[in-house]
Amino acid sequence: MDETALRELLHEIAADQAPPCTVDIALARRDGRRPGRRHHRSDRRRRSWVAPIAAAAAVALIAALSLAVELGHGPAARPVPQRPTDHARPLMPVPREFGASQPFVSFGWLPPGFTASGLAGIGNSQPTGTSVSLSASAPPSDGRMLTLQVNAAGQCSVTGPERVGNWAAIRRARRRGRKVALTPSQEWTYPHGLSCAGPILEAAAPINGGPAYRGPQGELYWEYGRDAWAELTPTFTASLSYANAPADVHSWLNYPPAPPLPGRQSGSALRQSEASYQVLRKVASRLRFDPAEIHPLYGFALSGLPASWGAGYPTGLATLDGRAAGNGWQAGPAVDNSALSISVWPDAGQTPLSCNFVDGQSQYMTIGGAQAMLRTIDQSYKHWQELCIPDVQGLQVLVELDLNAPGTNDTPLPGGPEVSSILTIFSHLRLLGPDVHNWTREPLR
Repeated sequence: MDETALRELLHEIAADQAPPCTVDIALARRDGRRPGRRHHRSDRRRRSWVAPIAAAAAVALIAALSLAVELGHGPAARPVPQRPTDHARPLMPVPREFGASQPFVSFGWLPPGFTASGLAGIGNSQPTGTSVSLSASAPPSDGRMLTLQVNAAGQCSVTGPERVGNWAAIRRARRRGRKVALTPSQEWTYPHGLSCAGPILEAAAPINGGPAYRGPQGELYWEYGRDAWAELTPTFTASLSYANAPADVHSWLNYPPAPPLPGRQSGSALRQSEASYQVLRKVASRLRFDPAEIHPLYGFALSGLPASWGAGYPTGLATLDGRAAGNGWQAGPAVDNSALSISVWPDAGQTPLSCNFVDGQSQYMTIGGAQAMLRTIDQSYKHWQELCIPDVQGLQVLVELDLNAPGTNDTPLPGGPEVSSILTIFSHLRLLGPDVHNWTREPLR
């Protein structure tokens, strides 16, 4: 039964005349005066209202079955979004793109032991983007992680059927010369998908008034704003495998059994528990959204750039000693606004900066009393330099510079002698030390 038929049935029921009352008022009064017969008469009255309630329960069952058919694995209509009720909070307006200094979302609640990894950021090294992402993790001994992606307005829509399969294993088998054909046990077909995320397993209860769905691996998708969707995905630490993962991980996400391949047995499955699912719903319902831009602090000050290059923009946001800080910054002319990239971050407690030495391109040198590596690529249509310093004044420093205009072989980057070499750039770079309290919000001088 589809939605139209169900509505027609409900309208017919509402239009019918009410059944005649089966309670005898006079008899009820006499019952009140005769305590000895009260239980006998009350049985008769109970039978009088059982039938209407049973009819109402049947209507509710029909509605539930309609939803089950709609999201089942047979032919199905497009899922009907569960829109806010009259008493629910209306969905907020969302921009169609986010700025690099506009985290937009933060966790309002996390499970005990979980810690957010910095601030949300756009998904590419550009001034604007169509999504921001954020993650949180429990201690390594626990292994559980959460990944949040919040999409701008107009980026996602509910689609038709979606097929997924164990493609990676099948490709590996084919590379080894085995002929592997897909069978029903090696792929899964879902009635619907979300264009910006993946297949939809089933509908879920609305979140803050917006329609929500569950994904096959325990994901939670929901419309958090007008025509804007978010995805909360449970994952686990990359160093773990399903075999050695702690018990909490086994109930943290869904993972279907791996389809059997020739000479192999199917892999084991994981099943998300109801408690884990409710944790995801609580995290999603308590997210905080703020469209305001922030002004991060930077560990350097730079002068001598051409005025035509503009003010630059952050490419990575994080928290340092409780303050919003930029761990990446880019600038450039109109033809290449990311020609110059600078990353400055405290060295203490961080993974050592790895400088990739390439024979014929790299050379070691000493800068400011610290060992540095300069790499220069001078090839056809590729003229580029990198300066890598693992530890200088308590900081890790990585500077990259395009030397020619994009798509050209011998056209210098607009800017003249000011940007002729990465060493020239570094000579105008003043490092501000590892203490974030000495950093600046205006790196360009």
